[in-house]
Amino acid sequence: MMTDYILSPCSLAARGLSQLMLNAAKRPVELPVEGVSLRELAAVKRIVVYLPDDPLWMLTTLRQAARLLDEALPPLPMLILSRSPAIWLWQTLLYQVSHPDRLRNVHTAPADLSCAELAHRLENAPRLERLAGEAALIHGKRVVGLTHAELKVILALLQGQTIGEQAQRLGLSQKTLYTQRLAGVKKLVECHPHLAPRFPRTQLPRSPANALTAFEQEWVQAIHDRQVFPVFQPIVDSRSQLQGVEILIRWRHRGQVLHPQTFLPHFRADYTWLLLTAFVLQEAVQNINEYPGTFYFSVNIPSSLADSDSLLRMVEAARQQLRQPEGVARLVLEYAETIDFRHQSRSAAHVAQLQRAGVRVMLDDCFSQGSVIFPARRLHFNAYKLDMSIVNDAQHDPKALALIKSLAYYCQLSDSRCVAEGVDSLAKFTQLKSLGIDRFQGYLFSPPMRREHLPDLIRRFSHQRDPADRLGCEKSAPVSTGAGTSCANIVVFAGVIEFMFGKRAERDNLPLLLAHFFHYLRHQLFPHALAFQAGINIGMFDNAEVFAGGNKNNLRHLVSLRIVNIKFVMPFQYFHLLLAYL
Repeated sequence: MMTDYILSPCSLAARGLSQLMLNAAKRPVELPVEGVSLRELAAVKRIVVYLPDDPLWMLTTLRQAARLLDEALPPLPMLILSRSPAIWLWQTLLYQVSHPDRLRNVHTAPADLSCAELAHRLENAPRLERLAGEAALIHGKRVVGLTHAELKVILALLQGQTIGEQAQRLGLSQKTLYTQRLAGVKKLVECHPHLAPRFPRTQLPRSPANALTAFEQEWVQAIHDRQVFPVFQPIVDSRSQLQGVEILIRWRHRGQVLHPQTFLPHFRADYTWLLLTAFVLQEAVQNINEYPGTFYFSVNIPSSLADSDSLLRMVEAARQQLRQPEGVARLVLEYAETIDFRHQSRSAAHVAQLQRAGVRVMLDDCFSQGSVIFPARRLHFNAYKLDMSIVNDAQHDPKALALIKSLAYYCQLSDSRCVAEGVDSLAKFTQLKSLGIDRFQGYLFSPPMRREHLPDLIRRFSHQRDPADRLGCEKSAPVSTGAGTSCANIVVFAGVIEFMFGKRAERDNLPLLLAHFFHYLRHQLFPHALAFQAGINIGMFDNAEVFAGGNKNNLRHLVSLRIVNIKFVMPFQYFHLLLAYL
């Protein structure tokens, strides 16, 4: 029978871990932090290692863990619980083992999690190599771990041995040992600033301004726990043909799904923005590789990273991961128009460099409330995206209409694309199309969909259709329904469902409320309707699509009512009864 082991210098921590790991099969076995060999252990299932903050016990335990890893063949499953940076742990362990393959099954998790979170991470911790790779890509600078000699000399220092005693015991010169100690302590303190007081002559690294807040630490944890996930919204042409997909993010946080506007304003540190961008870039690469075609995947670039060299490194790393080199043309970066390129000269240079590498660049949020003037003669974007605020204002503001018309004309002359976001009604679509806009994004076509729905979304928009036809709207004159009533060509967009269910319909109650609602429609309002059926497909609210329809041959006699994320089809002659019910 396989056995779990715990390697911890703290008996209380070991006891707590043992309780969390307790199962019906076998209780975990606690190991001493020194002097144990893998040959003495029977049927190792996994070793959970706890590294405390105290430098002596942290390094002693880490050295013992490295010895066990180096003895194992095949690679030993190990989970390291530590507050040390993943990249430092990885680099230090690389120096302690004979081959990197020995570290293939090493996972890691923070040591300061709550019991509930720690219990989850015991089964779902990410691999140390992956976390270290992400950190290296984001930070750019090389983080170097402790060599075998540096680890040994620092442990001797912490145990109270003088340089002279070490020189006599090891047969090395004092100068060599001083050099090793100085280099090792510097590496240790750079990644563990809280240890600086233990080494008074070591200068504390200057990075407090970029430290993560508690909220950002929670976000970083959520990334690794897969509680941050992508959603996808299509960008289509005037015939509903798929042209691109924007990758957006959601955060599953304490029982709720948060949208970006809820948590992004709380981000301060560059690391947080870099981790977010790396996450979405990786998602774009995976989907470009998985789904062939000419349609692109777009990624939003935070303003704070517009002039960052780290962004260039991440995009280059993403480009190298593409299976087909020409796939780089399907990667689109969206820069916000709130970036003042006149005062961020490096941002303009970076845009040009990315375009030379084959990446397409789009200017997002054009004519938003926070819009700034960009140097049109110095910078040329491959596409320009109208902010949804000006798309809304164009319905009643002639000046907004003029701005849209001017940008559309500029795009035609400069061989660029003009994309309109926030298109949630046929009226907006028709108006924008008449102004020369040929790319559209919004709830008229699809809400943001989760990854499992992406294949269906791609298939749905792979055939050319007019949006009016797709929504079941008759483009010709009113048609008789056979009941003495004519069927007008009406599509209603309203907040009725929000009115019914309140505040976007509490997710826990949404299936039950909709079931009752459609039961009422079928048996009370439509007892004699056209083979009326109600079907409910509930996922996360962002992806809920509800359809109630009849014979497909009768679709042109029906009215499509689309409300926020919920869509259902119903005969027009009963629409006034529905309004009375609401």
